[in-house]
Amino acid sequence: MKLLTFIRDGQNALGVKTEQGVVDIAAAVSAGFGPQGTPTDVMDVIGGGQSAIAALQQTVDQAIASDKQELILDEANITFGPSVTKPSKIICVGLNYRKHAEETKAEIPTTPILFNKFSNTLTGHGHDIPLPRTSQQVDYEVELTIVMGKKSEIRIARRRAFARIRLQHGKRRFRTRSAAAHAAMAARQKLRQLQPARTISCFRR
Repeated sequence: MKLLTFIRDGQNALGVKTEQGVVDIAAAVSAGFGPQGTPTDVMDVIGGGQSAIAALQQTVDQAIASDKQELILDEANITFGPSVTKPSKIICVGLNYRKHAEETKAEIPTTPILFNKFSNTLTGHGHDIPLPRTSQQVDYEVELTIVMGKKSEIRIARRRAFARIRLQHGKRRFRTRSAAAHAAMAARQKLRQLQPARTISCFRR
């Protein structure tokens, strides 16, 4: 399932991308489709886990089967919002690739280097990125986002962290807060095979 956020009347709305188009989840729920309690916000989907995904799938299937065109949006005509709308923490990992450290002439870190971002820096697909007056260009990167929506004990063995990884659309999703260090290492190991870009951004609800 491919989730997205789009802007409707100045507010973030939840959509699901399908072959037929983008299903407007709030509109589908208002039309009576899906089970009671179907999430209409991406943060509720993250918090709801598999039961939320199952409810969304039922809503999407019913909306498409109804043939109500007003529930299916053309992706070319929507304005995207941030993929994760209200993260309480945005923790990023720096120098997470050996080649990146070498090209910046930095020492190879033995533990993850963490730094933070802020929620007001989030933007949607296709949006412009304003540059400060002192900047001439932006650096381009491909990001791997790890959404951590479930707590666990403070320390966790690597073998147990790997057991909690879900791989969806080429992105690893961790369900434990304490697996952050293992998330960085596991993602690096997997992405070395894919020749990825550099930065891994970790978002936690």
